[in-house]
Amino acid sequence: MNSISLLEKEKNIWQKKLTGLAPDESEKPLLEIEPGDNIERLRLKIELLQDRIRRVDNDLKKLNKRRAELRSDLQIYEELLSFIDDLQQDIDPEQEYFDQERSDQLKDDVRNSKIKISGIDERLRQLSGEKSELENKIRQFKDYLTQKMKDK
Repeated sequence: MNSISLLEKEKNIWQKKLTGLAPDESEKPLLEIEPGDNIERLRLKIELLQDRIRRVDNDLKKLNKRRAELRSDLQIYEELLSFIDDLQQDIDPEQEYFDQERSDQLKDDVRNSKIKISGIDERLRQLSGEKSELENKIRQFKDYLTQKMKDK
């Protein structure tokens, strides 16, 4: 029971951290093409969208790096757990050489790592979707800008 509450606390902590990586909605005004936009204003809006894409890319890189670290840790935990399980089968329970607490801790570490990776995967999906939206918006602006320049 205590392990479950610890996992819930850990999950909540990581969710808050991952949520903290999301860009603040107040800093993301909706950029739309407006009838009064001149060529310079359109270029400025395109630059702002490109800046946002760079920030999203940086967040994606950080999350992918963290995900790789967690996957590496997870692999080590799973290998240690497998080794301990194999060792436990070879040890006579009467000898009391086996450390059940360490085994339980490794199982918790495996679960925690999987929860963290899952949270990161979700955030990566969100950021990838956001990046796609921004790229589409840039294409719209560039197409409109091209058309506006032709009309001049």
